[in-house]
Amino acid sequence: MKTFVRTIILTNASERKARHGARRNTQIRDCFYSTLFGELPGYFCIGAMVLALAANLASAQETINLTSGTDGSYMSDQSYNETRAADVTVLSGTDLLVESMTLTGFYFNNWVTSAVVGARIYNTSTQQLIASANVTDSSGGPVTVPISATLVPGGDYRLGFFAATTPANGGIGTFFLPAGENPWLIPYTEADGLLRINGAYDIQPDSFPAYLNEAVPQVNLQVVVVPEPACMGLLAVGVTALLFRRHPKPATHKYGNDFATGSTKSAWTHAE
Repeated sequence: MKTFVRTIILTNASERKARHGARRNTQIRDCFYSTLFGELPGYFCIGAMVLALAANLASAQETINLTSGTDGSYMSDQSYNETRAADVTVLSGTDLLVESMTLTGFYFNNWVTSAVVGARIYNTSTQQLIASANVTDSSGGPVTVPISATLVPGGDYRLGFFAATTPANGGIGTFFLPAGENPWLIPYTEADGLLRINGAYDIQPDSFPAYLNEAVPQVNLQVVVVPEPACMGLLAVGVTALLFRRHPKPATHKYGNDFATGSTKSAWTHAE
């Protein structure tokens, strides 16, 4: 009789243990699927948004060609022993951070040993020199000058280069003539849509170019376009969501024996 009762108790305990094991496996599976189909898609969407915005910020560097965006022709073998510049208006909705300026179409006579080429950025309204930097060129050809300045939306600036050769007066340039009956007065927008070119100016010394000229110097600006505030806001929201997204607590297993009844207690709980 005792053996029979013991067998029944062990059989019941084995059945309960099997049921609890099955329940445990079910809850583990449910927890896995909850994480896979509930949490991961959210992380994926937020992560994709952050990566897209980061890519947008990384692609904010632009090279602006002041002679692009309109038809025209080129005029070579012109004197370049002075300051020549283009007057521009910033059409960008955010700041343009200038990192360098490149002058192309500049060369000099074979008796010249070197030339000082200086990038210049003036405020048109105040004629104040905002930024300047010089390099020495001994070979002719495109010259890139590192220079730092901030061009604000709606601002008017004169962007150009001063050149002085050794010996003097040996500088030569090729310039752009915008198409039209009167190119001196016809503004155009460069190809990136960030600047409007209002006209070309020059002056003999290294100073504010005040005299109107028909020929636009071949100037490229390397700039960083400051992202729109909305883009920065979305990026902040995405990063914050990734940092503070609510994590589910792992499931816990409680196991014990009720010695008063002889039953085995087992429970899996998924804490919220």
